Amino acid sequence: MEVLASYGKRTKLDTRATGIVVSANVIGVNGRSFSLRTGQQLPGFVPGVAFSRAGHALVVAPGGAAIKHADGRVVSLKVDGTGMLDPLFVGSSLVMQDDPMRARGLAVFDIETGELRGRLEHDRMVSGTREVVEASLCAAREPDHVWVRDRSSLRAWDLGTVRCSQHIPGFNGTTFAGVGLLPDRTLATERSSADAARNVVVFDGVSVAREREIAGTFMGVAFDRLIVQDMEKQELHVLDSSLELVETLSLREIGLVGFLPLWSDQREFLAVDWHSQVHHFGEPSLRPSAVATEAAPPKKKASKKKV
Repeated sequence: MEVLASYGKRTKLDTRATGIVVSANVIGVNGRSFSLRTGQQLPGFVPGVAFSRAGHALVVAPGGAAIKHADGRVVSLKVDGTGMLDPLFVGSSLVMQDDPMRARGLAVFDIETGELRGRLEHDRMVSGTREVVEASLCAAREPDHVWVRDRSSLRAWDLGTVRCSQHIPGFNGTTFAGVGLLPDRTLATERSSADAARNVVVFDGVSVAREREIAGTFMGVAFDRLIVQDMEKQELHVLDSSLELVETLSLREIGLVGFLPLWSDQREFLAVDWHSQVHHFGEPSLRPSAVATEAAPPKKKASKKKV
């Protein structure tokens, strides 16, 4: 794997890029949209906060938020709060944190009616003087199911009934960070223990199937690859599904801070940095066509000397 392309103008400001995945082929970066397959900027901008494979979009509407369907229908969300944090479309559901203070569990909305089905309750952590919900999630293989990670547990949820179907608790000060699903339906995450040991763990159901100690931070899953960032060495370590190291990528001056889930069944992923850019990593065969076929700069003609 390698850096295939970078999108957005690099700045010297310490400002995190705003990247959203529009489809398997399009991303939005800081107000512009780009094709991942050609590497070119697309005309206009695709407005929205989040998108689904089926063409739904979460958009800002007068007085709140709404879901715009592929056929043009607009369904207003019955949102109590004013936040739209960490939104994810899963089947007939939209899951997001609608409280900017993160004091409530993630809300589950019906995308056809806009009604709030219920909330995914999680273990809370203390931030300053208050308790907050800090969770990340990924879609499961089953329709309307997700895995949710908070600091001290992993939970599988049925979004149709808003009920927890599996629970993996952390013990003795164990904390979890990041979550991703591999093609064989096993779940990958990072688990840290009280003695500061940090491991990438793969769960099959609620049982540990594989585990490996790491020196970096688990970022996420790119099809059947697990990505770990070593910030000290400025490297990405790519592990296969058996947790064996298959390659190491040098980041040089790229300081990654976020991993964007990509709708792809290939070895590729998107990551954002603090300099307003989104970077596309993947197999060389996936390099955008305009980048791969970019013509070399013309050579300077040799000057003709007078005899």
